[in-house]
Amino acid sequence: MIGIELYIPIFVIAMSATLAGLGNLFRRHQQHTDWDMLYERMPEQAKTNRVIIEALAECFNSNTEISIKLKNRIQYLKDIEEGKQPGGS
Repeated sequence: MIGIELYIPIFVIAMSATLAGLGNLFRRHQQHTDWDMLYERMPEQAKTNRVIIEALAECFNSNTEISIKLKNRIQYLKDIEEGKQPGGS
């Protein structure tokens, strides 16, 4: 049997490591999800970004790969502006 003098420090170290691991997991995964969901509820920010991307899209030919990606992003931002919440949340 482990004495209390050894058990308490081991318990404190183990709990600290567990809490640090959970905090890191939250920061890496859930916090990004929360930010994405928050962004989808900001139509004014989406409109600002859409205007910037539309101006950028005019610099590229309509058949380039980057132009297609920009058009997809513009549609995504328009959906946010209209309140459709593209992420499904």
